[in-house]
Amino acid sequence: MDNVVVKATNWMLCFRHLARPAMGVKLSLMHQLFLAVAVPHFTYTTDIWFTPVCRHPDNAQVTGSVRITRRLMSVQRIATLAITGAICSTASDIMEVHVNLELIELLLHKACHKVALRFASLPETHLLHKPVKLSMRRYVNQHRSPLHNLMHTYEVEPGKYKVIKTADHPPNRRIGFCMRIADTREESKAQDAADQDKINV
Repeated sequence: MDNVVVKATNWMLCFRHLARPAMGVKLSLMHQLFLAVAVPHFTYTTDIWFTPVCRHPDNAQVTGSVRITRRLMSVQRIATLAITGAICSTASDIMEVHVNLELIELLLHKACHKVALRFASLPETHLLHKPVKLSMRRYVNQHRSPLHNLMHTYEVEPGKYKVIKTADHPPNRRIGFCMRIADTREESKAQDAADQDKINV
C-alpha cells in the first residue's frame, strides 16, 4: 500500500508540473490524461492490495482499507487542483464534481467489482476457477484472502454469470483468412463485384 501511495504521489507531482498556467497543457487535455494514464496506473492490481471499504448500517465502524483510501484522496486532490486551477483552500468534493471525477473510494470499488465479475465468468478449465468457487462457498473468520473479500463483498456467484471461453489455439497459429488491398478504386470495385457474384451463385 505504501508503494502504491508513493507511485501515485510521484505521478501526481509530474501531472501538476504539466498543468502550469503559463506553458502547461490545456485543462481539458489534463482531465483526459488523468483518466487514461493516472487512474490505471494507481488502480493496477487493486484487488490484491485493497480491501473494499464497507459501512454497515447497524454498526458505526467502517471496515476495509480506510487508511490508504484517505491517503489516495489527498493524492487525487493534487490532480483536481491542477485540472481546475482552483485555489488551495477549495473543497475537494466541489472540485471533483466540477471536473467530473469519481471519488477514490468509488473508483477503487469499481475496479474491484470488475475483477470480481471477471473471476465469476472464468471457465472450469481456468486455474483460478476452483479457488474462486471455494472462496465463495465459505467466508472464513481469519486469514482471509483477497478472493474471499472480493467475492463476498460484492456477492458475486460464479454460477449466475455467463462463462467466457478462452482461446483454444496457440498464439502462433496461422491466420485463416487472406487480406487483399486493391491499388486503384476501379480494381477494388471489380473485386467486390466478383465476390458478390460468388456469393449469389
